[in-house]
Amino acid sequence: MQKKYIYLASFLDICTRKVVGWHVSGKIDEELVLKAFRNSIVMEKDLKGLIIHTDRGSQYTSKRYQNEVREIGAVSSMSRAGNPYDNALIESFYKTLKTELLINDSFETEEEAKNAMEVREILCKLSFL
Repeated sequence: MQKKYIYLASFLDICTRKVVGWHVSGKIDEELVLKAFRNSIVMEKDLKGLIIHTDRGSQYTSKRYQNEVREIGAVSSMSRAGNPYDNALIESFYKTLKTELLINDSFETEEEAKNAMEVREILCKLSFL
């Protein structure tokens, strides 16, 4: 099978270190981020006043995403240009996820990869600091 990438968008509660919303897709686009964001709304319910910090990727700067953030009463915050340290917590989570959960797994299909990611108990309880 030809090597294919899948992408994970996730939202992390910095206080509890719990993943509160995530989505996996074969495309890194606005829809990936919107689905992950909507999952966080379902899991956390009241997000009014919440500060949502992301990088400056086009998915997060899109009008649709920014509108949805504003509609629930949250505030969008973005990394400073050229400063990767602003996202150290989520980057640490991704490193741990790759190292501990996915390093030895190879998937035949995108569906297999998505199924592997749907182990919410592992994602929500993962301690990575």
